[in-house]
Amino acid sequence: MTVTPVEACDAGQLIEHEETLFEGTFSTGLSPAALPDSVHRFLASAAAETLVAHFVRNQTSLTSTLITWQYAVRFSKDTTRSDPRMKYVRRSMRESLRKRSRIPAEDLPAQERLNADYGDLLLRLNRAGVTLLAGTDIPGGLFPGFSLHDELAALVGAGLTPIQALRAATSNPARVLGTETEFGTVAKGRIADLVLLDANPLDDIRNTRRIAAVVFGGKLYRRAALDSLLRMGAEQADRN
Repeated sequence: MTVTPVEACDAGQLIEHEETLFEGTFSTGLSPAALPDSVHRFLASAAAETLVAHFVRNQTSLTSTLITWQYAVRFSKDTTRSDPRMKYVRRSMRESLRKRSRIPAEDLPAQERLNADYGDLLLRLNRAGVTLLAGTDIPGGLFPGFSLHDELAALVGAGLTPIQALRAATSNPARVLGTETEFGTVAKGRIADLVLLDANPLDDIRNTRRIAAVVFGGKLYRRAALDSLLRMGAEQADRN
């Protein structure tokens, strides 16, 4: 908390989790209830423009993980636990989730406003040309694999176009990791790990969930094989 985002940016760090942009800035010592208003004022100030300019100048990338806070609101409203994808989460984590503290009902509107501000800042960074990456984290309540699709939808919900969201999960991370000659795009000479869809995600980003087949490690997995793997995953999750 003693390192500001500008200092981390100038030091060449990648930035993970958008909320960390406010750590070391002003959030030390703030109560959770005071944070949303402080973030909102910060985003309306010149300091926010300074932060965006540093990101652009240093070519700093950001993995926003918007979905973690959206899930926190959903969980606090007691809807996440009824999600059918919960069966793929290991049993020990499901039990931990049941014990997890919720955002108090009276604080939920403030958290939802804060989530909206996270989306607004993400859109500002995107318009400025900052490289965005898609990630999810994995605290209790997130569904490995599935949650990435939710994050893509969250990116579009914040104002990115579907193609920009897709790049955040494909070509952008390949470029940031220095593996763009191997991964991230469909082209001759690239490693052919592919997700084949039944519908165009450029029409609706939620179409990334309509998976017909996957090519991985040189092997084709059709829908029936993927469903079999999901059943196996659910069985393994229930044993752990």
